[in-house]
Amino acid sequence: MIEKPATYLKFTLGGAVALVVLILGWAMAQSTDSDISVISYELVSSERVGRTTFEYQYSLSLRNDTDTDAEDVTITVTSPTSSVLVIDGTVTIAVLNAGETIQSEDTITVRVDRRTRFSPSSLETEIVFETSLAGEDVNENGVRDDVEAVITDEFNPGTPEYEMSMDVARSYQELIVRLNEMTDDEVYINYTDSGTSSFCLRKIYSTAEDLLLRVYGRQFDTYERREIIRQYENRLASFGGFAGRSYPEVIDYCATIYGINIREF
Repeated sequence: MIEKPATYLKFTLGGAVALVVLILGWAMAQSTDSDISVISYELVSSERVGRTTFEYQYSLSLRNDTDTDAEDVTITVTSPTSSVLVIDGTVTIAVLNAGETIQSEDTITVRVDRRTRFSPSSLETEIVFETSLAGEDVNENGVRDDVEAVITDEFNPGTPEYEMSMDVARSYQELIVRLNEMTDDEVYINYTDSGTSSFCLRKIYSTAEDLLLRVYGRQFDTYERREIIRQYENRLASFGGFAGRSYPEVIDYCATIYGINIREF
């Protein structure tokens, strides 16, 4: 059973939970049932290999219209006609983020009999991929790269504002990666720490609310990720109330973790 502090702070309910409800209502309307697709072919090279035959290399422009980042994307290209021979028909992409369009570095090679009309759009494709809730975290600092980009656009690394924002994002990422494994105590600590970091940021940065909204919106940017936050809210509701650190404890936390005396702001 979780032991809750006797003091209840308004900032936790009014800040973190209200923020969840606000953005969840907006983001649900953005979900889509589209798929990953090849939207165009770009000619990379051509070579004549026979009297009427040519080999062409193409890179592929791919778009992910799903609500989820795709990993280990494999595109297999085949030809529906005998006049076009696919020499190398496989393209692989490590990660294709939700909503992203990229041009592949990998290419396909086809051999075409020029006596017949040919367009690469006539090629048939099969696309296989795995979905990832966690997304990319190349530097392995516990914050998804696209979320970190939102924060670094706002603050210089190493500043208290940057560290506070990163800790909030790190708490969000922990929920996405391992909510189902977390004990009630761990969920409660995650909630309390993210709420305290958010409070510290609001005290020293005048537009913190806008930044936190953008961080949250980017973090929970797909239907599957928003399902995680719904499960998180249900876990919190099962505790029977929202408790947080007392105000003196918050002051001490901001000073100890971030080196900031929030009484000065």
